[in-house]
Amino acid sequence: MNKEDLDIVREFLLHMKIDVLNTRVHKTGDNHYLLTVGSVMTEGSKKDVEFKGKLFDVEYGEFASYLDETIYYLQRALPYAANDNQRKMIELYIEHYKTGSIDTHKDSQRSWILDKGPVVETNMGWIETYIDPTTERGYYESWVAIVDKPKSEKFQNLVVKSETIIPQLPWPKHMEKDTFLAPDFTMLDIICFAGDGCPLGINIPNYDDIRETFGFKNVFLGNAMGTITPGAVQFATEE
Repeated sequence: MNKEDLDIVREFLLHMKIDVLNTRVHKTGDNHYLLTVGSVMTEGSKKDVEFKGKLFDVEYGEFASYLDETIYYLQRALPYAANDNQRKMIELYIEHYKTGSIDTHKDSQRSWILDKGPVVETNMGWIETYIDPTTERGYYESWVAIVDKPKSEKFQNLVVKSETIIPQLPWPKHMEKDTFLAPDFTMLDIICFAGDGCPLGINIPNYDDIRETFGFKNVFLGNAMGTITPGAVQFATEE
């Protein structure tokens, strides 16, 4: 795969109205690509679709066995949802894993944002795009945590004052979002983090259309601090 391949794949996905986030692409020949979508259902799969002199196979159902198992446990979790927002979020996760629809995942994130100050916090999906060469495809992660209420209250006080704090930060105003929406800030103790590594904090969802009009959450993972090595080189050396 080279840049030209990635460009034509991006154009094809836009043409087919398929979100790139939970896809992978394999070059199977000089002018032939296989596009896979993470889902249980295989509806929407197509063979030998011609686009700008190239052929594309679109294959839904990648990771189906894993997603089937995830759905099974989400269905078992439904009776324990603390409120309607949590129930709706879990139902939308199930639908998203079945169909592979990113629009459905976006709806799950709207329900997640509305669930303010829960005791048990969780999020899942193809979320972060750091390791993709085009920073477009997400890698899968999922986590469950318990809220540390006393520490969360202290951080929430900072959020309340954030509109007066942010203008004092050492960068120009145009580097901030046009309209500031104060986030819900929570201190968490992680029970399980499934992914390529556990960060210290998370600011999601990454969908700009949701962040700018609906909101987002900041969560700090207090018991993950021991996984970061102080003084470790976090950048490329000159050598």
